[in-house]
Amino acid sequence: MPDVLFLVKTRGGVTIPRAALLAAYPNGTYRTGQTDTDGKCQLDLYRIDREMKVLVAAEGHLPYHTDLIPGESNVIPLELDPSMDDKKALLCNTEHWLHPRH
Repeated sequence: MPDVLFLVKTRGGVTIPRAALLAAYPNGTYRTGQTDTDGKCQLDLYRIDREMKVLVAAEGHLPYHTDLIPGESNVIPLELDPSMDDKKALLCNTEHWLHPRH
């Protein structure tokens, strides 16, 4: 299985540590991980030639989701926007998002 590095940053280029990441395929196969202090999360993906949904959640940022095909990309950059009310968004499991907590 191919390793792909996800790089999670703010739109201003600041890396985001401890962001939860989920990469899910339509057939139900998924991979999860968490960014390190440099905003990096390396996942051993099931396939790189099929579309997958990527979900990211980090404290102080709005949840992020996108559909993508990794292809031959070694690094996939993802940019999160800050939460204006500083609420926490959590990725509670591989199938559901929790509403922001206060």
